[in-house]
Formats: sequence, structure tokens, C-alpha cells
Amino acid sequence: MRKALIGMRPDRIEDIIVRNGGLRQLVDGEWIHVVARASDNDPWSLRTPSGGWEPWHLADASMAEHRSTLSRTDLSTPLSI
Repeated sequence: MRKALIGMRPDRIEDIIVRNGGLRQLVDGEWIHVVARASDNDPWSLRTPSGGWEPWHLADASMAEHRSTLSRTDLSTPLSI
């Protein structure tokens, strides 16, 4: 399982996931986990397989070692999966 950390409002990410069947299948099947926050001042949220969002902390042991390598990704261009 991989985590994708995205700096974008969760509701916008949800729109992208819902419109893209392949991506939705990966996220709903928990092949990838999507973690998002709208701005640097907002808390992180993890998307659940049911389509909801729950609090998530960067201190999660599986991500702690990658903290220094996190960078922003521009998702203004539609993804093709």
C-alpha cells in the first residue's frame, strides 16, 4: 500500500476520485491511501474506502521516515489512469 499526500481540498480530490473509475478502484480497494489538506495550516485527512475523510497525522510510523522528502505535486492537469 502507498500513500499519496496532496495539498488540495478533500472535496476537490473526492470529485476527481469519483470521476475516475480506475483511481476510485485503487482507493476504494485500499491499494493506495489518499491523504490531503487544503493548506499548510490545515490538518491532514485520510480518505476512507467508504468515501469519507478522517483525521491523519504525519507522525504515522509508516510515513515518519519520508517526512523530509515530501513535496507538493501540481494536480491541476487531469490524471489519466
